[in-house]
Amino acid sequence: MPEAVPFHLTPAPGITLRGLEWSLAGQTAASAPLVIILPGRAEPAEKYAETAGDLLAEGMPVWAIDWRGQGLSTRHPDPAISRRGHLERFDDLVADLDHLLHWHRQHPAHQHRPVILLAHSMGGAVVLRWLQTGSPAGLAVRGIVLSAPMISIPTWGTPQWLARLLARLAVIAGRGSCYVPGHGGWGLRDDCQFKGNRRTSDHRRFAREVALLQARPDLRVGGPTWNWLHQAFRLTRQLAAPWPSSPAIPMQVLVGSDDPYVPHATHHSFFARFPQATLRHIPAARHELLAEHDACRAEVLRAITLFRHTGP
Repeated sequence: MPEAVPFHLTPAPGITLRGLEWSLAGQTAASAPLVIILPGRAEPAEKYAETAGDLLAEGMPVWAIDWRGQGLSTRHPDPAISRRGHLERFDDLVADLDHLLHWHRQHPAHQHRPVILLAHSMGGAVVLRWLQTGSPAGLAVRGIVLSAPMISIPTWGTPQWLARLLARLAVIAGRGSCYVPGHGGWGLRDDCQFKGNRRTSDHRRFAREVALLQARPDLRVGGPTWNWLHQAFRLTRQLAAPWPSSPAIPMQVLVGSDDPYVPHATHHSFFARFPQATLRHIPAARHELLAEHDACRAEVLRAITLFRHTGP
């Protein structure tokens, strides 16, 4: 497994996105697609090193990016807010994705490679919004694999309408950069204790992520802020609205059977609108499919390789 090579791009003035590239120089077929990994909320690119190794073994080079506000990409200028799960609006992330795909088309080593997008949770919601807005950069994308896409926001017993109202009122009151109650900086019980976690049933991979973030404080992101939550509700409303047209790019959508974040019925009703989407449930898996047990990960990797030899 080669070392990851960092790269940087500037999608907007004052904003730098950091990415990692894994490739085997001179050993990857020119026709092999480039897999671009788009992480979920709070996830650094380093978390996907194991997945990158699996894809390299299949002959596909890999990029993983840090969204703005996460990892080593540009964060909020206030040092306190910069460690929180905070953003101004999701449309900024959509624009960053569009810039990344245009940048790929000018990259000397990869400009002629087709792209497979592998997007998890929040990253999946960003990809869906990018598709909904009809970006021409999609011409380079051969296929999309969505892992547990964030098409709704769990409110854990609070009525959805009330959670939306509270988030909106908190932002209006000037508390948009404050943590949502029950959340705080990285290192709370849900971050570090395997028992009771909703993300994965694989103890080894859970422990590996904890060790990574304990060793690298610069990669940590805390819980969501009120504005993150307000904007996430707005994003899911936009995605649920009628689309101008069905996406032309084929999608494989995978969701764990034990994922507590988005009800299975919601996924079925959402993706039934799109003939190009195939929805599959992975048995005995929670939310983070690529941090799950081996059989679950194999299903996700198989979905990616479906696009290995298809398309133009």
